[in-house]
This record gives sequence, C-alpha cells and structure tokens, in this order.
Amino acid sequence: FEKPNDDRALRLMNACATSMLEKFPDIVIAYGVSDEYSFVFREKTEFYKRRER
Repeated sequence: FEKPNDDRALRLMNACATSMLEKFPDIVIAYGVSDEYSFVFREKTEFYKRRER
C-alpha cells in the first residue's frame, strides 16, 4: 500500500460498497471513513430478521 491513501485499495473498497448497495435494496446509504464502511438500513428492514427491540 502507498501511504497515506492507496488509490487501488480505495477503488476496491468503493466497488465493494457499490456491490452491497446493488445486492441489498434495504441499504439506504453507505459511507466510508478511513479503512471501513458503514451501512444504514431502512427502518423497516427484515434483514437478519431485525426487530424493533
């Protein structure tokens, strides 16, 4: 990796996040910070049998 930001790694992370958005329509937004991505699911999703509590 090239410091501070390796362009190949950043493109790979972005491509992975894009794939997640395409595969899981319940994801509302994905955002990356440093070397990780976070995904926000819509409130009423049943992904992983999600419940209110």
